[in-house]
Amino acid sequence: KSILTNKAIIAIDQDRLGKQAIRKVNIDNWQVFIKPLENNAYAVGILNSGSTARKYKVDLKDLGLEGKYQTSNVWTGETKKNQEKLSYNIEPHQTIVLTLNP
Repeated sequence: KSILTNKAIIAIDQDRLGKQAIRKVNIDNWQVFIKPLENNAYAVGILNSGSTARKYKVDLKDLGLEGKYQTSNVWTGETKKNQEKLSYNIEPHQTIVLTLNP
């Protein structure tokens, strides 16, 4: 129930900009989706479709995003400031969802 009623996920889904997420990465059991949001923000979903926990690291420039962002994990609430790179440990078959605000 907590997943279905997560206000941050609902806000991403119902963002007024109305843009669809685009898959930017589909390699080596990683899938990364980016969705533009209003106010120059983005939502990023990172899926580890592999059978082992792994660390995902990427420079935001490689995903087509320039500048520094405040990242917020919508599941845990963890926030990081001034990020130009993403680095997260992701369990097998787990998806993390982040919001990125300039």
